[in-house]
Parts: sequence; structure tokens; C-alpha cells
Amino acid sequence: MIKRLGVLALLLLPIVLSGCGEDGCNQDEVAEFLDTFERNEERWYNALRLAENTARIALSDRIADLQDITDDLRDIEAPECTQEFSQAVLTYRELTIEYLIDFMSDEPESRQARSYSAALEAELVVVEEMAKLYHEAELFERYAEMSGITVEEAEADLNEMVEMIQEQSEEEGEE
Repeated sequence: MIKRLGVLALLLLPIVLSGCGEDGCNQDEVAEFLDTFERNEERWYNALRLAENTARIALSDRIADLQDITDDLRDIEAPECTQEFSQAVLTYRELTIEYLIDFMSDEPESRQARSYSAALEAELVVVEEMAKLYHEAELFERYAEMSGITVEEAEADLNEMVEMIQEQSEEEGEE
């Protein structure tokens, strides 16, 4: 199932948004968004982990929790420099919920595979939007320094994430 985004966002988003503030976003707005987004993302990730380990017949409450958390994210006012990223996250979440509903409803496997593939593709868009923020704000140097790695390794980390999601999406499409 789809787990990586929550961890990725929690680890990388503070760096992305700190750079965003330097590029024209109001620092106070960025800080407020960051604080609220991180709490929401942690709730999403925990709820998703619970949903992934819940029997199909008992999944409706978990899906309702994910929908509530997504609605809470929709209510967060995102600074201009994070709009595309925020929209990509919302789309990813909505498609993940759609997949879980298909699974819970015991839809045909072909439909489940399509909705799962759509969620994976949306996850890829989120990572790509995050990569754009990194490139625009030239944050690979800061991330590399914080992580104790080279800039090339930092770029490779993000590229590896993109490739992994693309491969998983292609594999799902073949099934």
C-alpha cells in the first residue's frame, strides 16, 4: 500500500518550506502552514497505517477518519509558493481513499488495480512537486548538509523515490 509519502513529507517538507519563505512567501504564513501541515500529515500517515492493517469488513471507520483528516487539510490556507504541492497532496489522498473504498467494497480486481495505480501516480506527482520546490529554492545543498551527504546524493535520493514510485505504478498497470 501507499506509505512512503507521509514519511517523505515529514522528513523533507520543513526544508522545502523554509526555502519557500525566502522566495517570496511570508515567513509567518509558511511557518503556520508548516506547523499545521506536519500535524495533519502525521495524523494521515498514522490513520493510513491503521487502515492498511484493518480487515476489509471493518475498514469504513478508518476510511471516514482519512476523509476527515483530508477535509482538515483542505481547510488549511497554504501560502502561494506551496499551492501546487498542497493540491497534489489533496489529490493523492482523495485517490488513496477511493482505492480503499474500492477494496472495502470488494470491487473487481481490475477496478481496484486502476484506483491503486491512480493513487500511485498521484503520489508521484506529489514527489515531483516537492522536487520542483527543491530545485526552485536550490534546497539540495541545505538538505545535503543537514543529512551529512553530498548534493549529488541528495538529488539521487529524491530521484530514487520518483523512480521507485514510477516502477511500482508501472507494475500495477501490468497486472
